Amino acid sequence: MALRKTRAGRTSSIVLPRGGGQQQLRHMATTLHGSIFWKSQGILLGANFLGYLLSGVSSYHYHVDLLGTGAFAAVAAFTFRRSPVSSLAVMLWSIKLASFLLFRVVHHGGRDSRLNDTLADPVSASGFWIISWLWGVLVSLPHCLGAASVTARSNAWQNAGLVLFAVGWMMETVADYQKWMFKQQYASSTVPYCNVGLWSWSQHPNWCGNLLLWFGIWMMNAPCLIAPQAKHIVAKYGRLLLSCLGPLFLFALFHGQATGWILPSALEATKQKYGYGTDSEYTNYVNRTPLLFPWV
Repeated sequence: MALRKTRAGRTSSIVLPRGGGQQQLRHMATTLHGSIFWKSQGILLGANFLGYLLSGVSSYHYHVDLLGTGAFAAVAAFTFRRSPVSSLAVMLWSIKLASFLLFRVVHHGGRDSRLNDTLADPVSASGFWIISWLWGVLVSLPHCLGAASVTARSNAWQNAGLVLFAVGWMMETVADYQKWMFKQQYASSTVPYCNVGLWSWSQHPNWCGNLLLWFGIWMMNAPCLIAPQAKHIVAKYGRLLLSCLGPLFLFALFHGQATGWILPSALEATKQKYGYGTDSEYTNYVNRTPLLFPWV
């Protein structure tokens, strides 16, 4: 119980929630108002703002994925002492993917043709980097919230999440490698659709791997985002529910692109390019091969 003064100078009592109410308020404050969480967000914002500035002074795209994807590694390095296993997982993914995407840009002369018009215009470039920043904020929520939490972790959940992360990381890596090697066999204007290796099991195995690895990172952090002593459902599960935005956002993004709900013109252009409806082999591939998960 605490006392407060009223305007009339009298005192009245405030009854704090029972069952560790003060402790849970302190936990929530540590997570959502503590320096660990907000400094992590500042790193993401700073990296993407730097990317926007570089896009304004250079027509090359070397910096795009180094900053957009590499920002995750910077956040993970900052939070490593607080959450070493989750941080190591984020760094392994970020460094691997940023390096691959940089290699791909270098291979194409330092430019990504899909971004030429977007990054050449200041307004369009600002929209691109704002989206990149929001993507980073949402996807990294499980890790950033977990790193700021003072609640104990679960070794069982952390180990299970690590296994799922490893499966997803390998799936994304192998899928990217297989598609890259497949494309090297053809001239750039004659590359057919990729249906070898993992791509024969899923139309987007790299996205599937990305979903699995980030769900694994969510699993590593989920138990420490629950306040077991709290009585109110928001205080008890609020941070956990907030962290779910990360994997849910990724699923909506990938599933939306795969089904044409997001960027329908891009999906239609892909189908037209490879002859959906006219090429029987490609049509059968699209109709029979799962969009994301090979087992669905």
